Amino acid sequence: AEHGFTYLCDCDLNLSFPDVYDETLRTQLQDLAPHDPLAREQYIDFMLNTAFRKSLFTRKGATPKRITETSVTDAEFHRNLEQFLFTLRIPSEHLEPIFEDLAKRMDSSVIDANTVYVHGLATDSDTNPTNTSNDNSSNTSGNADYTESIAKGLAKLFQQEGPHFYVKNNTLVTYTGEHTIPDMCLPLFYQFLVEHIIQGGISLSVLETEHPFKHHVFEEKKSYIPERYIPFVEIMPQEGVNAYIYPGNRYNDPISDFNEEDLEFMKLLSKPTTKHDVMCKIYEAMTEESISPLALQQSNKYTMILAFYEEMIRRMEYFGFLEVDETQFN
Repeated sequence: AEHGFTYLCDCDLNLSFPDVYDETLRTQLQDLAPHDPLAREQYIDFMLNTAFRKSLFTRKGATPKRITETSVTDAEFHRNLEQFLFTLRIPSEHLEPIFEDLAKRMDSSVIDANTVYVHGLATDSDTNPTNTSNDNSSNTSGNADYTESIAKGLAKLFQQEGPHFYVKNNTLVTYTGEHTIPDMCLPLFYQFLVEHIIQGGISLSVLETEHPFKHHVFEEKKSYIPERYIPFVEIMPQEGVNAYIYPGNRYNDPISDFNEEDLEFMKLLSKPTTKHDVMCKIYEAMTEESISPLALQQSNKYTMILAFYEEMIRRMEYFGFLEVDETQFN
């Protein structure tokens, strides 16, 4: 308080949004502190044996808007979300059941029974709601089938486009392009977004409007890891160090398994380079023999080195160490 700040919530949003817990725990928390969200957080600490809190603060006197059930249809809330780049951490095989569960929970009033198509998110074989009769049970069945097809379409979109995306004017933007979200799908999409930001299935960082994906997606001849990072992390693989300190990614998640291979791979990417050059250097490090890209493709070690290269690139993307040589965009 003396520094002009006030507590906002815990960095682990699960601890500040008890609505994500099961019904029994939600009821207990509500009974214990019906009108005091800070007290509910304290009770969660006791129930879950939370040892340490990383807290978010805001300026004293600020009145941040509380996220509620109506936030998913609030235009101002949507605009606020446009400031962030999101990274999906949910395994791809879990996406379809998640969206199907959401569709079942959405109010049927958001379904426009006269909508004929959903911008490619539903397939030709999907149920067409315009074929439903005036019978209420028939409408209900048609809506249920329609929301299920939309849920599958959204899950498929995320599975195909990869983990990184942002939202602009109700359009989903991925590394490969823009994807319009039909109006009737928006409540479903924003509900998914909010729930999994809170539960930790979606991470977010500030959107860099000029090159939104430059810290996240490796691009040949453009991406590199600045040498200035090396001195900060080269001590990390040494035995016993991680008992006292460890690196973190751009979301402030701990990288507890940082090792010598990570360090050496960072050095390989210290300047913009190509996939084949990096793979040749990996081969040379493993065998102490030089090799050309063409010879490597014909080598019996090619598949193994390719798998190692792809895994290490994924790790570098996750660490958030990548930068972009801006001259490559001129």
